[in-house]
Amino acid sequence: MTYGWMLILIATIIGVLVFMIDSPTESVVFSSSNQTKLAIKGSTLDASGNVEVLIKNLTGGKIKVTSFYTGGDFAGGKLNGFESTVSSLVEIPAGGELFFTEINYVGLGSVDGTIAIEYTDFANLSQTAVISGKGSAAATAEPVSSCQILEAGKKYVLSQDISTTASSACITLIGDNVVLNCNGKKITGPGGSVSIFTSRGISANSAANFTISNCEVSDFGNDGIFLYQSPGSRITNVTASNNYRYGLFLYSCSDSILADSKMNNNGNSGLVVSNTVSSSGSFALINSEAKDNAFNGVMFFYLDNGSVMRNNEISGGLTHGSYFNQVTGTTISNNNIANSGMAGILLVNVTNTTLTGNTLTKIGVDDPNWAGIYIASGSGNKLNNNKSCGNNSVNDLYCTDLSVSSGSGNIATNVNCPGLETSSECP
Repeated sequence: MTYGWMLILIATIIGVLVFMIDSPTESVVFSSSNQTKLAIKGSTLDASGNVEVLIKNLTGGKIKVTSFYTGGDFAGGKLNGFESTVSSLVEIPAGGELFFTEINYVGLGSVDGTIAIEYTDFANLSQTAVISGKGSAAATAEPVSSCQILEAGKKYVLSQDISTTASSACITLIGDNVVLNCNGKKITGPGGSVSIFTSRGISANSAANFTISNCEVSDFGNDGIFLYQSPGSRITNVTASNNYRYGLFLYSCSDSILADSKMNNNGNSGLVVSNTVSSSGSFALINSEAKDNAFNGVMFFYLDNGSVMRNNEISGGLTHGSYFNQVTGTTISNNNIANSGMAGILLVNVTNTTLTGNTLTKIGVDDPNWAGIYIASGSGNKLNNNKSCGNNSVNDLYCTDLSVSSGSGNIATNVNCPGLETSSECP
């Protein structure tokens, strides 16, 4: 072999090695649920589990991203430099780009992750797109096969179902930036008769900016998931059922998101989000369900501007489908609420909140002295395009003086709501 050919061969080998070392993508294919509107222009998942996706806006106009959240084996992330906080609103011009960075792959080898993007298009219509990544990659997380403590800054994946008879929390998160992917596995407790005030499936205390996903948590004597003073939490695709008290209880967990989850058949309420006067903040409940809980479907206390409850299914319970107290600047939209014992949506001391596109039916099953939407006190609230029909309650819509500033397009027959000037009757 001549000297020249040897140099060419060496250069070729070095080039291949450089490509193998620097090539950022494992064996993962990314796809968009609507490639003609939000098209993938580039994507990477490197050997360390870092995910980046570049998307182009082909909708023909400006879009406003109202929220985004990761699921499956993906966690965290930023969009054009902004975290997926509830109050963020990212505008993308026609032909502009959405650049997702700092997403973590959390898995043991197989990859099945998603990025859900909720936005309003140039016609102000609500839209959703899902970016999926599937394939295989190097493991990035520690396997968990029994109850244990999860340490700050680490990634964990459940490798099998866990069943416990202990009277304490099974999985405890300590410190910030913990990522737990249950991988569809179950965490099952001892049942409601054992130490009802201490038995929990997953617990966190003063642990910020963590992610919990793909978990089934049931049969715990207190709460399925309990988070205390843990802001910036991201919880997706979780099922919390048959727990003695609450499915999920989040106390002082501002700027958090719960999405694509189920909170059913719990002994008190499906979900309680309780901030305080000094730690109020935003919260988002999106694309989830709370059904057949003993009392309330979902309850919220001290929510700030930017909070949302959107696209949820809520039914059953002796009291209220959803209960809001000391809430301001919140959007409650496109929820289906049925078969509540008292009110479908109850607002107490609520200001500058918008209710739009909600459907309420068969409300007041146990006490007719309520309404599909019942505003007990507050000011500056708006009701638009809600439908409250076929209820057992005396009123379909009820609000006290001055609690509603405007409203139109609502469909209801029995309306007792000063300030709500336009309302069509139920068919």
